[in-house]
Amino acid sequence: MRWSFASQYAIFTQPWAYINPTTGLPAPKDCCMLCYSAEKFEQLKVTDDRLTNGRKVINQNVLFIPFNRYLGVKNKLKIYQYSITSEAYDFFRILEQQKESTGTVFDPPPAEVKGNVFNVSDNEEKVIGFFDVAGVSTKEVVILKEDIEYRMRPFIFPDDCRVIRGVTTNPPPGW
Repeated sequence: MRWSFASQYAIFTQPWAYINPTTGLPAPKDCCMLCYSAEKFEQLKVTDDRLTNGRKVINQNVLFIPFNRYLGVKNKLKIYQYSITSEAYDFFRILEQQKESTGTVFDPPPAEVKGNVFNVSDNEEKVIGFFDVAGVSTKEVVILKEDIEYRMRPFIFPDDCRVIRGVTTNPPPGW
């Protein structure tokens, strides 16, 4: 199995606390403290279910979301779970291992990443990629700040939230 994610979340900022960088003096802004953003996460996280005998795989860590920005107000997280072939699993597992390698003597030696994508003009050229077709299951989860029992510090951004790249003041459809 492999996972990917789409996240829509609200960002709360503090434009009234803006400090002009040239003067160093407070210069509160009139707008905007609430914005919305959307991101897609393509993780290399994979797991196999070879030894589960058809039972559910539970308690599998598939994504880490930092509290301060993504869970400050509300987060609509859509989870895509792909049922992949053993060849796709091997490809993504090797990529995941190499990405997470810390470079110590205890790390496994690098393995050659062999995908099924190639350059039609030059078969000798090394290309990394894997084309696969997979069954997909989706689940949408809404996480509200008050649903988290852990006290967290607020996301501090003393400026108009619209200066953050990729945000909008318009709530996403179905928000």
